[in-house]
Parts: sequence; structure tokens; C-alpha cells
Amino acid sequence: MRSTVRPALDGNNNNIDRGIRLVLTANGPEYHNIDTIIANSDCRRVRNLYYTREFAELVRTETLLSRIRMRSVIIRIIARMTQDGSCGVRLLPTKVAYWWPLVEDIFGSDVVAAKSDLIMKMYFDNQELAAISVDGTFRCCLSIAGQSSFRAPREERERAAFGDAEALRRVLTVRGRTGAVIDMRAVRSEASSDITEALTAGIPTKYRNQVLHYKCDNPTSELFSQLQKVFPKLQSMSLDCVHLPIVYENAMWKKRSAGSIVLRQIMAKFHKRPSI
Repeated sequence: MRSTVRPALDGNNNNIDRGIRLVLTANGPEYHNIDTIIANSDCRRVRNLYYTREFAELVRTETLLSRIRMRSVIIRIIARMTQDGSCGVRLLPTKVAYWWPLVEDIFGSDVVAAKSDLIMKMYFDNQELAAISVDGTFRCCLSIAGQSSFRAPREERERAAFGDAEALRRVLTVRGRTGAVIDMRAVRSEASSDITEALTAGIPTKYRNQVLHYKCDNPTSELFSQLQKVFPKLQSMSLDCVHLPIVYENAMWKKRSAGSIVLRQIMAKFHKRPSI
């Protein structure tokens, strides 16, 4: 603290808590003078956490390398700072809940958003949307405050702050032909109208002509007719690579068979190579 708190605090005052703050840096957690933090444009605050630009770059890199598994991210950052000889590594937050606001602030920054726009433009220029795979999951939306679970009785769902008409109960994921995530957004349900509305909002108009093939877990004629209004050049619709073996096994009394194993091996190739 004596080496990092600059300028030094008044030696006649024992109440130093008001004059210092813990700052997360690339070299490890350090205590800094609060006046220095206010004057430093490279230091940012999220709730009660202060961090530097170098630490933000470290978190961004480790998060991408660990595929957003925050426990792995924390372990990697602790190991890296320990190797660098940091003495305050034990001051890092250990609970994942304290890291999520930090990650959200970093990945929502203007710098990261600009990089994301460049990556998305590269995908679009290389015909990433020629074959898209769309799937929804409800687990991410179970903890949203103000709306009840979709398993709750209808009366309870309607009494919630967000009723059935406003509740967002699914997260729709759109992946391109190489498996890259093109868009993710919360939707009310996986009905044809909600999916069409989400795809219209998530995919720019000038790139919708790229879509030739559509893969999902429940292809229907109604959905196909709705999607043709959004994607004028849409040619086909089919089960995605994950759900096709699942449907096969369901037809075989939900048992793994020699045929399902071979089918899974075939479908696995489509996860490694472009679908067209």
C-alpha cells in the first residue's frame, strides 16, 4: 500500500478507508489514492469495483479463451498474476456473481462493440448467412425478475409484473454456416411469428438475401412460409445437426443404437466444416 497509494495520505489521520480504493490492474489488485483514481481516465468503476484498461483487456482475452466459463477465467487470471509475483492476488473477487457486471461492462464498451462490428462485417462479406441454424433455450430466462416461470399456472403468470404477453421466456441463438454466432436475443416464445420478428430485428436487411438454407429443431410449413417473407431466396428447411440424431433416437425408444452412433458421427462433420 505504501508503494501504490500516491500521493501518500495524511499520517496524522487513522481513518484511511475513505481515502483509498481497491483497483484491479493487470499486475494484480492494488490500493490507490481516491484522488488519483478520479483524475485517471484509464480507471473505470463498475458498482464497487475499480479496474484499469489493461485489466479489462486481460479479462476480455481470458474470457474468450475460456469460452465464458467464469470459474476458468478466475483461475487463469489468478495463476497469471501469481506467476508475475503479485502480492495482492487474494484480493480478487472469488464469486462468479461479482465478475458478471465487470464482464458486461467490458464487452458492452464502445471499443469492443466496434471490434464486433468489424467481425460481423467480415462474416457477412464471406457469405456466413448462406446456411443458418436457429435454436432457443429457456434456462437463461428463468431468473429474470418480474416474470413467473412458464411452468407456473396461468393465473400466477398473469399476476406477475410481466404477464404472458410481455414475458421473455426464450433466448434465440442464430448461428452461421461455420458455427459463428450471428445474433442472440430474448423472445416471448418459439412461435413462427416471434422467430420471424427476432430474425428481422437481428439480421440487417441488406444481408437477408444470403440466407438459402434454414436449420432448426422444429421445421414446419407455417414457419417456412413466414420465413420466405424475411429471406426472399430461402430454398430449404431441415432439422439441425444436433436434433436430427435426437429425433432418430426418439424413434428407437430413446436408446442409443449403432445407427444413431453412425448418424452422430456424420452430423459431427457439419460442425467442423461449412454446411455448403
